[in-house]
Amino acid sequence: MMKANNLYNALAAICATAASVVVNANYVYAGSTTANVDFAGNVNGTCTFNSIQAATLLTSGPNSLVSNYETGSAGRATVSCTASTGTVTITDPFLVSGPALPSGTVIGAWLDPYNGGAGGTTVAASPAAISAGFVTGNPTSTTVNNTSTSYFVNFRADSPTAFPQGTYNFRTTLTATY
Repeated sequence: MMKANNLYNALAAICATAASVVVNANYVYAGSTTANVDFAGNVNGTCTFNSIQAATLLTSGPNSLVSNYETGSAGRATVSCTASTGTVTITDPFLVSGPALPSGTVIGAWLDPYNGGAGGTTVAASPAAISAGFVTGNPTSTTVNNTSTSYFVNFRADSPTAFPQGTYNFRTTLTATY
């Protein structure tokens, strides 16, 4: 019986030692590693037009149609850009509907910034508005960088003869490039 007890005690001691080695081995040899996962991307700037309001044309004599902040009702548009570099351009207006325009009619449009309704200096004009002298010394585009700017959108059409009676609808296009 003594031999069995000694054998039992010896086996218990071996098992305890083995368990201690295994437990300690897990702590001694346990490790960890890490990995960083990076996220990268480019956020492009954007430009949007909003608060667009149509204009009202008035006659300024039989040979002129106008719509600007001083005469008639100018159109309005706000451009909001998050781009660090951008430009806004305005095209020559064109007749959408109405009587045929007299030969030689010159049509132009231009942008003036406004703050709550006060007209400003022309900042961009359509090529015809510049060449006809409706506005002078102006570029065909204006810079819009990280900003929101509201504009009066002005219009003028001059003809060598009287405009025929009728309802006229014109359109110009604003383009934000960024």
